[in-house]
Amino acid sequence: MKTPKGIILAAGQGTRMLNFKEPKSNLELKKNFTIMSNILSNFRKNYINEIFIITGFKSQVFKKYEAKKIINKNWKKTNMFKSLLCADKILNKFPCVVSYADIVYDYSAIKLLTKTKSEIAICYYAKWLTLWKKRFSNPLSDAEVFKLIGKNNLKEIGTKPKSFKEIEGQYMGLLYFTPKGWKKIKKILKKINIKKINKVSMTEILNIVIKNGVKIRAVKYKNYFAEMDSPKDYKILKKDLKKVKFD
Repeated sequence: MKTPKGIILAAGQGTRMLNFKEPKSNLELKKNFTIMSNILSNFRKNYINEIFIITGFKSQVFKKYEAKKIINKNWKKTNMFKSLLCADKILNKFPCVVSYADIVYDYSAIKLLTKTKSEIAICYYAKWLTLWKKRFSNPLSDAEVFKLIGKNNLKEIGTKPKSFKEIEGQYMGLLYFTPKGWKKIKKILKKINIKKINKVSMTEILNIVIKNGVKIRAVKYKNYFAEMDSPKDYKILKKDLKKVKFD
């Protein structure tokens, strides 16, 4: 198998971060070491050295990072999946690990994904409820349905849950595609109006793919995880960093 490539989706503005006027991936974990620094380190610890950052909002910020850049010129009007489509030529030829740019995790998550023999796989956070209780007064308000078939395959993802019974974990924003798996996704999405694709979330896309009979492997991740959607998330992260170290 060809060596995987790394793709980091960093085009969005992250408006919920309020006073932070740069891409969320530029938030610091420690002095001169940002969330983006950590993600790049995670890839390289897994011997993935050819990495592409999909930029959009304040793309000049990413010049300091040693990675190839691809600009999503329509980042204001499109979503995460459309940013991923900017790397279509790479996904068509190579297995790829895809990471959101506003998440904090350790290199073991990427290792789990690269070990899978599946055409499409995602990481999910098994300890999600502990984190969501810190982030939200009502954890169900921001959680999504996440159901499995057996231990390893997704059954449903991305819809609004009515109870905790519908949630067996939470999607992290880490994905793996082989070229064969990627082409299956594109074939399914050709049937969908392009304007609709511009608006639906990544988890909704995954749910459409599952409903069309394509298997998606769900890989359980148990180590440290955080995502930056709000100033409160960053406060939680900074408190956690007194105990959790990244390099």
